[in-house]
Amino acid sequence: MGDFAGALEIINSAVILNKAWPLACLVQGMVEAGKKDEALSLARSQDVPLARADALLQIARSLMDQIETANNKAARPH
Repeated sequence: MGDFAGALEIINSAVILNKAWPLACLVQGMVEAGKKDEALSLARSQDVPLARADALLQIARSLMDQIETANNKAARPH
């Protein structure tokens, strides 16, 4: 996934009534692509509390996954 602007345009369209889940997926992809600060800005900019909370939670989960993966790699014998 790399077209974050296109995905955000679809999420913000009038067709999507509940954007919490797609927004959470989008910020997860952004974090995985190394765009943590942009993901945080996007999550914080949400007016709908559920969408904001879900996006922030997904960012935290994604960062924890990255930390766990890095720790697991470091703990493996060489």
